[in-house]
Amino acid sequence: MEIEKQFYPIRLINISELKDNKMIGVNKENVELVVVNNHDGIKIFQGLCPHEKELLSFGEIDEELNIVCPAHQWKFNSLSGENKCNPKGSLKTFYYEIVNGDIFIDKNELLDHKREMENAPAQRQIRIKTLKDLPGPKAIPVFGNSLSFLSKMTKVHLQYEEWAKQYGSFYKINVNGEDGVVISEASFIKEILNQRPYKYRRFKNIRPVLEEMDVHNLFSTEGDEWKRSRKYVTQALSNKVLRSFYPSIKETTEDLYNHWERTLEKTSEIDVHKDIFNYSFDIISYLAFGQKIGTVGNEESKIQNNYKRVMNMIQFRIVVPFQYWKFFKLPKDHKLDNDLKEIKEGIWKYINEAKERIRLNPELKENPTNYIEALLQATDDQGVYLTDEEIYPSIFGTLVAGEDTTANTILWVLHYITDYPEVQKKMREEITLVLGDEKFLQVMDDSNELEYVNAVIYEVMRLKPVIPVIALTTNEDCIIGEYEIQKDTDVFLLSHYRDQESCPFLKREAFDPERWVESKSITFHTNQSNLIPFGLGKRICPGKSLAMVEMKTILCMILKNYEISKSDKENKVEDHFNTTLGPSKFSIKIGRINAPVAVV
Repeated sequence: MEIEKQFYPIRLINISELKDNKMIGVNKENVELVVVNNHDGIKIFQGLCPHEKELLSFGEIDEELNIVCPAHQWKFNSLSGENKCNPKGSLKTFYYEIVNGDIFIDKNELLDHKREMENAPAQRQIRIKTLKDLPGPKAIPVFGNSLSFLSKMTKVHLQYEEWAKQYGSFYKINVNGEDGVVISEASFIKEILNQRPYKYRRFKNIRPVLEEMDVHNLFSTEGDEWKRSRKYVTQALSNKVLRSFYPSIKETTEDLYNHWERTLEKTSEIDVHKDIFNYSFDIISYLAFGQKIGTVGNEESKIQNNYKRVMNMIQFRIVVPFQYWKFFKLPKDHKLDNDLKEIKEGIWKYINEAKERIRLNPELKENPTNYIEALLQATDDQGVYLTDEEIYPSIFGTLVAGEDTTANTILWVLHYITDYPEVQKKMREEITLVLGDEKFLQVMDDSNELEYVNAVIYEVMRLKPVIPVIALTTNEDCIIGEYEIQKDTDVFLLSHYRDQESCPFLKREAFDPERWVESKSITFHTNQSNLIPFGLGKRICPGKSLAMVEMKTILCMILKNYEISKSDKENKVEDHFNTTLGPSKFSIKIGRINAPVAVV
């Protein structure tokens, strides 16, 4: 006789909290779930995408009733959980019962799923080692190895890499008197990134620095606070918002084209660093503020200069051994206070103007045209809006994440395709096929057709990730490989220099975009996880889609209209690290492909 399985109920939510064709993320017993309400009734699925463990509740339900993962746009049928991208990666469905409007699932089934998700290969019978067993560079009292970094700030990642070559894929360093571990083995880097934000958090020095400056935002939040903040930001950077904002991206791209056309009347050489950074700042500030700053073709704006100085000071204060400014301030610290004051006043001016626009145009509540409008309407799972105190740092965080990272990646692409003219030619052929007679990419979704352009961008990010060293801190005692790493230990992941043995795909042979060409295949999705400029797992960058669209749009404009090559007076292009990894300054020569047109 078969014994009927006992149902041990555990409450999730009340059905009154569900909206039609919407989903809510729920965490029970430290297991992520997503509850979906559609025309076929309520469905409960595992809450993590089987691809890279991103929270599905941060995604959206599309017109075809698919759950769309926000990380890499994997789609799952919201009725069955079927994976539209990989048949082996469908979502687990949970049985539930409803009592007096409350939804209950079986605790046994939940815990079985948890054990299945945590089921790692059998533990190797090895002696667990500690940091004391790790090799590493010699430290000096009080400062440890910090002075090595402070003396090489523009090439700090190369110091980490040099030590990795000397001491191996696991070694220890000492930062201001505290031991930390540096890891360059690809498999462990992926494992650690997938275990954020609960097992690992951002480098412990980051949050106090940002809180002191009153700009604590999604970048520095952790745990449940991060989960709540991420929900708002993901809504404000959804594909729906980006489609509404795309005309502003196109307008800024036309500004750059017109600036270059005017420049060509005088010279064939372009100050590409200045122009690309101004272009990227114009787009991210246009998105963040809802108003055009207009630095392309002009001098840098005041808020842009304020922002750059603040970013340099944030980087400095995170790594400096002694927080002297709490006792006395140097001129640069007084300048920082003034810059922060002016930035805050400027951002609040834009926030109040956005509130007034929404009041006068109620349709913006449902169809926001930029980040600030969307952020003012975003809610968490309980329908709670952001407070005024949370809005300002969130917008500041968008500026932090959105200018240097994208601008430097574009510059690296331009550097590589001037060195590889055959790649530039192949990109231009694809762009011409997609754009036809147009000079610019007209529709955001057309960027999805640029498979080879996408491959070039991915290959550049493989070789030159803009965040070459990812600094984290453990939230609990952890076992990484054969080493026990105690709570509150700093962990530094080398995304620029990674041990290749565990992943042949990462072998650093010559620049080769062809490895990414199979963009429709499952292999692409598998290899995509080896690319970590946007992060992995739950903390993958919510601005990934914006960055990719921006990069494809400007590359379409450049390569559809111009041949580009390095300046004749060009020196060797080298790595230059200043908050993000970019190329040292270079100029490009451009020549028109088509006949010039009148510029207004």
